[in-house]
Amino acid sequence: MIGAGVQDVFDTTTAWFDSLPGPGRLVLAATGQVAGEQHLADVASGGVWFTLERDPLWAMREAIGLCGTPGVLGAALAHRREDHTLDAHTVALALTVSADLTRRRRDHAVTDKAAVCSPVRPSLVLTGCSAVPHLITVHTGSQLRDRVMWEVIDDATAEQVHGEPLPPAAARARLNTHLRELLDLRARTRAGYLPDSPLGGMIAAVCADGPLTITAVYREAATLLPLLDDTFDGAR
Repeated sequence: MIGAGVQDVFDTTTAWFDSLPGPGRLVLAATGQVAGEQHLADVASGGVWFTLERDPLWAMREAIGLCGTPGVLGAALAHRREDHTLDAHTVALALTVSADLTRRRRDHAVTDKAAVCSPVRPSLVLTGCSAVPHLITVHTGSQLRDRVMWEVIDDATAEQVHGEPLPPAAARARLNTHLRELLDLRARTRAGYLPDSPLGGMIAAVCADGPLTITAVYREAATLLPLLDDTFDGAR
């Protein structure tokens, strides 16, 4: 489980590439002919490999394959905008999160595979893989903002980094409907004002040693899901 978490806060007020864990290369897998990639390629000291594919699953497969290559720090799946350019900020954040996950897992000898992240939830994933929503905090200079960063990970590696099998797909789908509430609970935990309720009490216990993470949520899914449903479903 220790290898699954991300750092507490990602600081976007500094150049993202300054925080990368040592020399190495990053993978940017994008669909279609994406303009503006040179901006990202120039900033990483080790460079960025670009994989341009028309099929998102091919791009995903290529990124995952390259993440087994020595020297690769991480990968991001890019989604082009209507003008066919990259949203450089979110792609850079995805690369930073993937590199952070990779470093932590390698430091704790959990896995040598580099992580593959996406700023948005992939519409499709490869057979034998899952999309895991990491809860992260971003420092924008004036405030802290919590958001989700998705990781595409094969199920065997996911079991390694989370310390146990992922919850069943149906349970994870239900948890995904509560991501907004989980982000709010993460922020409330940081600020020290969780609700005085069974859900608040459970979150306080889960977060006794740190921020609310998706690993902790998955570990307590059987108990946490009914509390989330009871607390929030009626308010929608």
